[in-house]
Amino acid sequence: MNPPDDAITALCQRYRALILQHDADRLRVAVAESVPPGLSEALHFASQCQIEIECWPQARLDQRQHADTGRVAREETPAESAIEAAELILRQALERRASDVHIEPGAEGMRVRLRIDGVLHPLSSLPVTQPAALLARLKILGGLDIAERRLPQDGQFSLAIAGQSASFRLATLPVYGGEKAVIRLLQSESAALSLDKLGLPPAQLRLFTAALAQPQGLILVTGPTGSGKTFTLYSGLSALNRPEKNLCSVEDPIEIPLSGINQTQIHNRKGLDFNRVLRALLRQDPDVIMVGEIRDAETAEIAVKAAQTGHLVLSTAHQLHRRDADAAAADGHPRLSAGPGAEADRGSTPGPAPLPPLPSAGPGGGALPHRNLARHAADLAGARLRSLFLRLLWPAGAV
Repeated sequence: MNPPDDAITALCQRYRALILQHDADRLRVAVAESVPPGLSEALHFASQCQIEIECWPQARLDQRQHADTGRVAREETPAESAIEAAELILRQALERRASDVHIEPGAEGMRVRLRIDGVLHPLSSLPVTQPAALLARLKILGGLDIAERRLPQDGQFSLAIAGQSASFRLATLPVYGGEKAVIRLLQSESAALSLDKLGLPPAQLRLFTAALAQPQGLILVTGPTGSGKTFTLYSGLSALNRPEKNLCSVEDPIEIPLSGINQTQIHNRKGLDFNRVLRALLRQDPDVIMVGEIRDAETAEIAVKAAQTGHLVLSTAHQLHRRDADAAAADGHPRLSAGPGAEADRGSTPGPAPLPPLPSAGPGGGALPHRNLARHAADLAGARLRSLFLRLLWPAGAV
């Protein structure tokens, strides 16, 4: 491949295009999502050869750019202090669209990994710094005790990187050989929260939009860690944010402050947990309630009852177990009386389940059929919450 001249390189930087191949007869580039107007004509004029433009997802384009150029540039930029090392790692995580940063001690030195699209990728070019100094810097940013190494600690901080403010959540854990730190990259307040930015296929986007338009019900966003559940909830909440609606949320923590929404952060040590806030929210005349995560049976029960009494509830759930849910839905009667915890002990196939299509509304656009709603809730809730949802939504005699 011939090295591109300065004019072609400048054009690609202007249009945010990546050069894949360039020879005497052909110039092949990649862009994110769609072809910018005027790119093909400008490249043809500058190169005088055949132009081929490929449209890639943004994440793929970012990974390819960093694999080609970012690694060499980072290897040539050693960090002279822990402050620069922390900023360098966080900047790389932001540029590569990572959801988490894992910093771990090891016999051969520090290991840093980035979780991108749900998969951990090692950071090959690490900044030159001492692991203890880097961890101390992160603790100072998060307001933690730098002398405490025997107990887990949690904190949150914001930092200006590349001229923009970014928010992070820090969690430390004592492990063999030292301390491990995990940094969660929180969504920026200025980022666009739009349903169109979720990347859903058109059919699924129409189903999600139709579900958000319902006056009451329960919408569960499920999936593994780092799959975008929280961002999906915020996008849906932003779409519902109108002056004629009272929107409330209970979160741990508040990742994106949104104007016009009453957001409450829980404090377990002070007794302000999900259940207590949810009960209080029901007395605040809400139209829409967002629960950051359903973690126990009591929270699930309050959420379901709120959805049945004229509120639209949005939440997330983890640890899907499809096989047990399908078996219960196919059984004609739940026969579940031991509680949510007992069902998880019977053994089930771990792993996330794909999102099934939402059941269609009843005649005249009314409530969903009782049996279909129970099956769908059971399918989404997973083994640990399955029996509770079935008892609440599919009572004996309803079938």
